[in-house]
Amino acid sequence: MTEKMNPMIANLKKNPSVDAQLSEFVNSEATKGGGCSPDDAVRKESPGKAFLDLPKDLIERVKSIAFEGDFKGSRDFFRFSTVNRAFAHRLQSNFSAGQNQSEAAPGSTGHVRPEMRVLVARLSDSPLGLDNVTIRDQHLSDADFEMLLSGFERSRSVRRICLEGLRLGNLRFKQLVNALSGLNTLEELSVAHNFLTQVALPDIVRLIDEHQQLSILTLNSNRLGDDGVKQIFRSLLKSQAIRNINLQYCGISSSGIAIAKALMNEMPVCPEVNFKFNDFV
Repeated sequence: MTEKMNPMIANLKKNPSVDAQLSEFVNSEATKGGGCSPDDAVRKESPGKAFLDLPKDLIERVKSIAFEGDFKGSRDFFRFSTVNRAFAHRLQSNFSAGQNQSEAAPGSTGHVRPEMRVLVARLSDSPLGLDNVTIRDQHLSDADFEMLLSGFERSRSVRRICLEGLRLGNLRFKQLVNALSGLNTLEELSVAHNFLTQVALPDIVRLIDEHQQLSILTLNSNRLGDDGVKQIFRSLLKSQAIRNINLQYCGISSSGIAIAKALMNEMPVCPEVNFKFNDFV
């Protein structure tokens, strides 16, 4: 006897624009046996697990995944959208049952979250992988970060990556640059608010040199200083692709700005540069 298809899934297959219904389905699967309010202490499973249980043809429509949290880390948000954006929706989850795991500090082993498995599964799904990845204001365990790197290493489609407020530090940033080295589609990268220092400069330069299609680079709120701006702009002399670079709050002095402007005069096409809120202002 053929297993009867869930009516919600059947309807989604016919009409992929019913974003509210998909959100309702995923959240209902995640909260069976318990309420869905933020204060509930027990959940059957996370939205990430419920999403992975969706039919493959629905999962393949997802082109963007964002995994975000607030500054206190008390709530996590998981959302994804498809290329036509009609299928876009936002999922909210509170991992109260596994809060200690989801807030593991950098450097701890931790566990891989279901949401990270969702992201990496779609990153690795060539040629129908993700276009856009956003992870913001999260404390990634070693296991989470290693899985994320493995997804980037296998990706052949992602064009925009936003990894902000993850406290990566110089070592993890080096590992990220290594993982991205084979990605020929990268057009935009943001690594703002990640505790990078001048130690990371060789890897920033390597990133610019290796990704000649990279057009937007956001480095704000990392202490790169005058030496940082010198090395970055010397590298930009060889890159014809960078058209926008954000260096707000990077500890750059007026001397560093003068050097950057002199190097920009040597460029055939000058990128748009944001130097606001540095030491010279």
